[in-house]
Amino acid sequence: MGTDSLQSFSTPYAASISGRHDHALPVLSEIEISRIARFGERRQYRRGERLFAAGERAPGIFVVVKGTLLMTQRDGIGHAVPIVRHVPGSFTGEVAQLSGGLALVDAVAEDDVEALLIPSDRLRALIVAEADLGERIVRALILRRVAHIESGGSGPVLIGEPQSPDMLRLQNFLRRNGQPHHAVDPSQDDAAAMLFAQYGAGAHDVLVVCPNASMLLTPSEETLARCLGMLDTLERNEVFDVAVVGAGPAGLASAVYAASEGLRVIVLDCRSFGGQAGASARIENYLGFPTGISGQALAGRAFVQAQKFGAEMLIPGRAASLDCTKAWR
Repeated sequence: MGTDSLQSFSTPYAASISGRHDHALPVLSEIEISRIARFGERRQYRRGERLFAAGERAPGIFVVVKGTLLMTQRDGIGHAVPIVRHVPGSFTGEVAQLSGGLALVDAVAEDDVEALLIPSDRLRALIVAEADLGERIVRALILRRVAHIESGGSGPVLIGEPQSPDMLRLQNFLRRNGQPHHAVDPSQDDAAAMLFAQYGAGAHDVLVVCPNASMLLTPSEETLARCLGMLDTLERNEVFDVAVVGAGPAGLASAVYAASEGLRVIVLDCRSFGGQAGASARIENYLGFPTGISGQALAGRAFVQAQKFGAEMLIPGRAASLDCTKAWR
């Protein structure tokens, strides 16, 4: 198995990872695959079969054992481009797969494929149990999410006037939550203009095309989050060991410490992870970063770290009430 056969295409996504290609698209050896095989299950796919699609909940990551997988990026308004071809030893996914989130791309078997499927819960167990491999996998998942954000070729399409208040509101929400997206001015794109008119959008409206092709007209942050799989659409009545209200640095730290001890943790924030610190251009007094780090980067690392240990994120989510009158016995 060698990196010379791992192909990325000439796209903004490929350009984003060009300087960190080996870290973003590592190829595992046969020995490394055998080490992680106990966390997954072998699956067979015929040529042309789709493993998952953008906007659908991905079952986990796939480690290719035989054959090739073609990953295609599409935006919901007819634009679709191949971004990477996974060969034996490489694996699919980005950080959403740590929490069972929605896929940002399509995956199709180019020929008969044998792959090792590692579901999200076992992926988290793998990362903890196989520390060196886990570090490489998490780094790759993070870099791929960064590439999706920087390339602006995946995630929802926001159609509307670039400086309208609702466009800026929704873009800020997605940006603060590390969600890839791109905006289209209907005056500059015929397909976008047709959709805009078809759904009766006004001059200052924003038409959002989700990866699953759902259309939302000037949605709230919560409605958009549900369409993107950031929030569950099902009613849940569960008991958690720890509920953290507020996903700022203190809240995320609490989630990491509690979840790493095996407690079941849920984190709620009405806006985005990182809190006020997440909006800071530079933080230079945080332990372990002598040259400083942006607030968004620091918060993003903590956000991924909490999910690595299994903490569930409910963003945007509000706590209706907190009852602290009952003492633990």
